[in-house]
Amino acid sequence: MSLLIDQLAAYLESQGEGTVETDLFKLHRPSSPLACVSLHATGGYPPDRYTQREHPTVMLFARAATPDAALRKAYS
Repeated sequence: MSLLIDQLAAYLESQGEGTVETDLFKLHRPSSPLACVSLHATGGYPPDRYTQREHPTVMLFARAATPDAALRKAYS
């Protein structure tokens, strides 16, 4: 079983949103390329009182030459 970040990166790559380790990164944000997306694991939500299941979360960072371009990339 792969991690949520791996699954999300594979999905984004299959949808043509980037290439892993070229402009789509997992768990780090390199200084280049300028236009890229990085996925980061966050602490997630704790299990609720009804189930013992955790609720993992992922944070997506989009970087581009302009704020508008980064926002468009994040929403795509």
